[in-house]
Amino acid sequence: MSLNTLVPNLAKLAQAIDISRPTLYNYLEHLQDAGLLNLVHRQGRGYSKLAKPEKIYLENSNLMYAVSDRIHPGTLREIFFANQIKNSMNIQPAFLEDALELGRKGDFLVHGELVFEVGGKNKTTRQIAGMENAYIAADDIENGFGRKVPLWLFGFLY
Repeated sequence: MSLNTLVPNLAKLAQAIDISRPTLYNYLEHLQDAGLLNLVHRQGRGYSKLAKPEKIYLENSNLMYAVSDRIHPGTLREIFFANQIKNSMNIQPAFLEDALELGRKGDFLVHGELVFEVGGKNKTTRQIAGMENAYIAADDIENGFGRKVPLWLFGFLY
């Protein structure tokens, strides 16, 4: 079984388990509050923040090993990054000011200012070229250089 980042089709999921979509959204929020999931929404404001989460991550990357025998390294990196950022801010899901969103460019937008592209040691800055406050969170490197920050350093945030 291979488990990658889940881009949810919540309408189909709600139908499959025979509950309404608002009830499903409520359940997902409870799972996030319980520390089992991280729900990440697309960058936006107002009503768009009430919409379904764009991605659903397990809250902790170690949980992946309990549910899958084949783990995609990119998914593991994103789960780790999301976990570290959300826990470092020590926040609950907020209506307008979430610390972590999916950006229009790059993988994540942190506090509406910093763009991060998460990848391996060979990840280039192509996806964030020309952007200010944009960085690569790279796995499998010991030292940062330029706009590349070692992914492991995010583990010191909390």
